Amino acid sequence: MFKIKELTIGIKSIQDFINHAAKRLPDKDNRGFTDHINYMQEVLNRVLDIFRYFDDTWYNSKRQ
Repeated sequence: MFKIKELTIGIKSIQDFINHAAKRLPDKDNRGFTDHINYMQEVLNRVLDIFRYFDDTWYNSKRQ
């Protein structure tokens, strides 16, 4: 079972991967591609915002 801090670190790693991959892909100049990358980053940022309201005790009690 993951803790909130571990999930936060995981999401930040996913964001880093998205940024790294987006710079290397040949379609990076495509407007739709850029919009989707920005959308994914925005969604992940909102998830991180939501995680700030919860602690591990609450999260783990709801998962069981």
